[in-house]
Amino acid sequence: MNIEEFKKRESSHSRYDRRLIFKAVEDVEKGMPHVEACRIYDVTRGTLGRWMRKYGSEYYHSEIKRRLYTPMEKREIVSKALQGGDLQGICRSYGLREVKILKHWIRLFERENSELYEKKSVKKIHPSKEKTTLSKGELLKALESAELKIQGLNTMIDLAEKELKISIRKKSGAGQSKK
Repeated sequence: MNIEEFKKRESSHSRYDRRLIFKAVEDVEKGMPHVEACRIYDVTRGTLGRWMRKYGSEYYHSEIKRRLYTPMEKREIVSKALQGGDLQGICRSYGLREVKILKHWIRLFERENSELYEKKSVKKIHPSKEKTTLSKGELLKALESAELKIQGLNTMIDLAEKELKISIRKKSGAGQSKK
């Protein structure tokens, strides 16, 4: 069946010939790339995708359509490959179409792990932010200072509540205010 045999659309708002739709779907299911089908049948990728979803066979939806893998599944597949498994066999068993997909995942996995390793092993501490050890006496002084500051802040809040006659502290069990 030649494409010229199908009725040409009169405008961009008119419908496509049903036979053209089914022919395009059939060709894609037989393995024609979507880009090629769009060029031949003069349709957009969105239109072809809609046709495939609506008119594609169960086989297309379950077998041919690209499967999405979760990050956990990818890690499992990559770990099997890194244990020395046959890449072709692993691809077949997990339904990957090409070995290059698996190799790409392996590169990503190795890069991710090397970045994690670098972050753990090389901690760069800024000289001004280095931790200093304080003696017991210095710690007690710092604690006293913090307690005095807290006491001063509480006194300020109490005075403000008394003079302004408003509640500043949140009551226990109170919910978030509605706007």
